[in-house]
Amino acid sequence: MLNHSDAAVDFPIPYKLYFGDTLVVGNEMIEWGPLAPVNENTRPILVTDISQSRAEMALVGNYSDTIYIDIMAGGNV
Repeated sequence: MLNHSDAAVDFPIPYKLYFGDTLVVGNEMIEWGPLAPVNENTRPILVTDISQSRAEMALVGNYSDTIYIDIMAGGNV
């Protein structure tokens, strides 16, 4: 949920987060491979599916969320 920067404002805005074309689900691993040692190995992170009507009803201000990314070596290291 995107939350207003003023904690007193209780009006979260739902959204979906994608890593490339994979929907990110909280606390679930997403395998990214195979990686190439000579390439940049980039993939977009996208915030989508924000309801226009919900956003229009929201109070003016900054809305944000925090994501954490853990990078772990695979089994073939």
